[in-house]
Amino acid sequence: NDHGYRTPTERQQNLRKTDVYNLIIQAFFNVRKLHKKQGDTWLEISSLSSGEKQKAIIDVAHSLLTNHRASGENLIIGVDEPESSLHMSACFDQFDSLYEISRDCRQVIFSSHWYGFLPTIETGSATIISSQDGNHVFDQINLAGYREQIKQLTAGSRGRLPYDIRLKSINDFVQSVITSSIGEEPYNWIICEGSSEKIYLNAYLKELIETKKLRIVPVGGAKEIKRLYNHLATSYEDFKDEVTGKIILISDTDAELVRYDVAQHNNLICKRMVNCDASGKTKLVNIQSNPVSPATEIEDALNGQLFLDTLKTFESTYPELLGFLSASGFPTEVAHSSSKISLDLRTSEWGLIDEFFNYENNKFVFAEKYVEKMNETHIVPEWIEEIKGWLE
Repeated sequence: NDHGYRTPTERQQNLRKTDVYNLIIQAFFNVRKLHKKQGDTWLEISSLSSGEKQKAIIDVAHSLLTNHRASGENLIIGVDEPESSLHMSACFDQFDSLYEISRDCRQVIFSSHWYGFLPTIETGSATIISSQDGNHVFDQINLAGYREQIKQLTAGSRGRLPYDIRLKSINDFVQSVITSSIGEEPYNWIICEGSSEKIYLNAYLKELIETKKLRIVPVGGAKEIKRLYNHLATSYEDFKDEVTGKIILISDTDAELVRYDVAQHNNLICKRMVNCDASGKTKLVNIQSNPVSPATEIEDALNGQLFLDTLKTFESTYPELLGFLSASGFPTEVAHSSSKISLDLRTSEWGLIDEFFNYENNKFVFAEKYVEKMNETHIVPEWIEEIKGWLE
């Protein structure tokens, strides 16, 4: 036979698996377009607004990375103005999705005019671009400590920063919270101190995240809770008759208590977590109310038995700090009440546990292990049930 199918080069290539996969993918998508389900109907993506199109693409990327890709370590994603054409109330979810995507790929890069993500993202960097004498000037900020860096940049930039970025970021975020809390199907918000708190609250309140459109946001400390509350309270006064969702702020009890007055509102709630030795429970009290001690962090207010079981999983890695857990006579079972109260330890032993939590990223790692071990046999802390009651 004088005829045959050949490649243009002398070296003939065999058909590869990837060629077959590509043909299947091409045949699949040639007759299908991306649609979004609204109610009982499917809308083609071309009929959506530009903001809805952007959101749909980010949602699909998030789903593919989370559920259908083994690793995103070689993947870099770029998005231009993810907040474009979105209502203010939808901005937070959009940036939260980008932050979740960034955990599953090498890097996410985006440009934006919306600053509301700055108080809510704990890892990453932002580059502020401003103009001076016809030239572009760049100031880079580490988001883990952006509040302190903004102060330094504002003082040292010699006018390059046109306004206080920190103030704009808070204003954008507050607007997003307030506007999304208005209406017949409002969002509900819990604003907490750190990322470890978010892990615990996400696990304990996971049903409400779906059914009540609950969003949990860490903002980096009691002072930031105070700052946000003051901004939220001002905006809330203007819209209190329209706000139907709950906005809840929860802070720790620090050794040096951050004090401020909190008004009584139906849908804006600001509480402080504190262990009460007299009752043997963790309470949620008003910021200015008693008791003001002892110092209480969320690790002190967890299920006691689950806390102990989780702590023991780190003993072999940190024997110098947690070796006392396997000492003769040390209890293997404790009450399910607040961890700091149910574990009757010496001050020196709590000092070692504090040292463990303060080492590197242990609070975050411990929180992930705690929720991984959590099951229906572990009693939910009463203060968590109280928060559920506000939201249900």
